[in-house]
Amino acid sequence: MKILVKVTLILTFTGGLLLAAGAYFLQSRGRDVSELMVYARLMDAVDWDPTAPAEVGIESSQLAGAVSDILKRNTHALVLVKNDKLIFEWYREGYSRNSRFPLAAAAKPLVGALLLAINVEQGVVSLDQPVSDYLPEWKNDPVKRSITFRQVASHTSGLEDVPFRGNNGAYQKEKWKRDYEADPEKRFKYAQQDAGLLHNPAVEYSYSGVGYYIISYALTRARRQKGIEPDLRSLYKTKILDPLEIRGWGMSYGLAHRIDGMTLYSIGSGASLTARGMARTAQLIKNRGSYEGRSIINEQVVADVLRPVEVEKSREQSSGRAPVTAVGWYLNSNGFFKGLPADSVVGFGAGPEVVIICPSIDLIVVRTGQSLDGSSSGIENASSAYFNPIVAFFSVTS
Repeated sequence: MKILVKVTLILTFTGGLLLAAGAYFLQSRGRDVSELMVYARLMDAVDWDPTAPAEVGIESSQLAGAVSDILKRNTHALVLVKNDKLIFEWYREGYSRNSRFPLAAAAKPLVGALLLAINVEQGVVSLDQPVSDYLPEWKNDPVKRSITFRQVASHTSGLEDVPFRGNNGAYQKEKWKRDYEADPEKRFKYAQQDAGLLHNPAVEYSYSGVGYYIISYALTRARRQKGIEPDLRSLYKTKILDPLEIRGWGMSYGLAHRIDGMTLYSIGSGASLTARGMARTAQLIKNRGSYEGRSIINEQVVADVLRPVEVEKSREQSSGRAPVTAVGWYLNSNGFFKGLPADSVVGFGAGPEVVIICPSIDLIVVRTGQSLDGSSSGIENASSAYFNPIVAFFSVTS
């Protein structure tokens, strides 16, 4: 940690010297020093000029009160976007607007779901198409062969999960699960060959991170069969990140895997973005695929991605005891996330890493860090007492 801090200080100090030297050079030639800022901004992972809360009708002192508690709760970064304007940005010591945060399972909505959306828009696959069309291992299975991309991406396929237990592999009773956790490259095949079904598809919500390795394999195979550039990392960069002007990011634990003649990536975990990058990506969803007036993803495709997935055991959902899911995202149409507006869309990863989109009050909340209460890190944290004061504050002021 000391070495990292020293390196950061050295780079910061060096960067300051370069900017100072650049300013002197421009001034000596009668040039406007502001020209240098064009280049200085390139050092930011995401360019986003902050807006004073007062400009959107928010009293700064009252906003400070609304966020005060959550900042004390192992939070590393908190970003608030109101009316598409960055009105609040806070980082714990040691972090900054250019720090990349591991998304954990929040990669599913922020990476995997977006890749699915792009492939739907390009006509590569459809959300209600059986995944087995591009998955030989499932072709002859009487149940798995009917599972759709939508069901896998919304955790309603019935696929079992492999909860990660850390370095102590003894917690995993089955060898394939121990290997799955230890080696990301093996996950693609284990997901196809060894992961069983807890129940039939479309019965109920059962979280399964395994499914996103299935999606990655199937999308890559579908693109290759149709003669389209199959590299999903390049697709994510060129179709999502570049148009959103996001530079600081990571994907697939920094790894690419060569399997069955294809280059495969983890698209549901192992990704990283800055807090600004997370908010900018959420902004794309809130604005139904548009960014600054430009269409990045077709509006109808985004609407289809956000469509609630129906399950047979709907009583748990209608009572608010189980979440309503869409492709990658959690929805609050049943009030599962208590205190959030009914139209809220939630992205969630272990930490918890939380992205909350509230279209009705035009608000985006991004929080990264560790457990809010020192124990639980489940999805219910997105409706915890620590987020409610923020959303309630904006609900009153909107």
